[in-house]
Amino acid sequence: ADSRRGGVGDETTVITPKIYGNTNQTKFIPILFERDDSGNEYLPTYIKSRIYIDFSNASDYENSYERLLRHLYDKPIDKKPPRGKPPAWLDEDSVNYNELNTLVKKNKNLPDNQPYKFQELKMNFTETFINTLNEMRFPDDKFDTESLLKKIDSLKPIRDIYFDFLLATITSGYFSSDFVKDFFENLYNRVPTAAKNGYSERDFEYYDFLLWESFIGTITILWKYEKYSEIHELVIRKYFLRDNLFFGSNEKICSFLTFRKYLPILEEECQKNFKQRYVSYASKLLIEREKLPYLNKNALCETDLRLYHLSTILLEPSSGFFKSVWFPSTYCYLPETKNIWQKLISKSYCDRILPLFGVQTISELKKLFSNINQKQLESVGYRNGFYSNAPNILAYVKVTDIATSA
Repeated sequence: ADSRRGGVGDETTVITPKIYGNTNQTKFIPILFERDDSGNEYLPTYIKSRIYIDFSNASDYENSYERLLRHLYDKPIDKKPPRGKPPAWLDEDSVNYNELNTLVKKNKNLPDNQPYKFQELKMNFTETFINTLNEMRFPDDKFDTESLLKKIDSLKPIRDIYFDFLLATITSGYFSSDFVKDFFENLYNRVPTAAKNGYSERDFEYYDFLLWESFIGTITILWKYEKYSEIHELVIRKYFLRDNLFFGSNEKICSFLTFRKYLPILEEECQKNFKQRYVSYASKLLIEREKLPYLNKNALCETDLRLYHLSTILLEPSSGFFKSVWFPSTYCYLPETKNIWQKLISKSYCDRILPLFGVQTISELKKLFSNINQKQLESVGYRNGFYSNAPNILAYVKVTDIATSA
């Protein structure tokens, strides 16, 4: 066939242009009957790039015959699944992410020992991120649960770009908690801006959701890279955040707890549209918006619970205990058998994680845990009767067990 001799050569001359000229043709079906001593196929060159049906193994003849029949009658074993519903953000033709993606690429390729370039890069990224969000103005003439969910869906691409920039910042060696602090202060203070006097914060619930899930995702990524000191700084920091959504409003000193707001439309009104009632629909939505490999369901739930634990240990009560803790709304989706602080029994692990709690010795760590008011912690959780309260940190490790093994 390859030398174009005899009858096979004539057939090759006829078949070859039809195969090369139409990659989707189904008229000619390659069938393999024999292999050489090394197991290589006996096939002419012009057809080697095609998928063939293998009849060279007598013991597998029946399966090969079935494959041939299914091919002839267009009854494949594995059928192509139907195309799913496209995400809402695909319809947002006006949003251009090119500049943000370019900044992410620059961050990934940033040379060593040039911190001034990173300073410029991070400022450009934050500014471009805020401007892009503000360009994604949604019409206010129609506001219902369906439009809220579409708005939240449309924010996922830009959220993922932020996570890509954060990961590039960590791996490049230029990361500091100042970047995250400045980013979230800008995000809170500059997006969105109310354009009318009669606004309600419910009108901007999609931004509150973005803020909440972005902070949880940030801490999840930092935990993966063992940035314990930086997590500690972000938990105890004072953030200067605006009083209201009007441009130029006064700023007040807040803790990271402000990034976790109650979302009434998701938790109450959206629930009315479902046959199944969720303990927390906002939490269900959050854990479904994974960005693998780091931001998976379990990792997000663990971070949410850890933020609750850290708030009870590191934050001073201000005006009542429940206003001084992070409510871990996703805890109901975390397996009860999962012990997120199990490693604290290891001395070597405790030595690594001491910066997370702002202490320098294991003795100081034990003292910190001994001062936890366990009675107060037993009251944090859902009141619907279906779930027990959120487990506090002492439910995972006793003070006497800390650093008791190598």
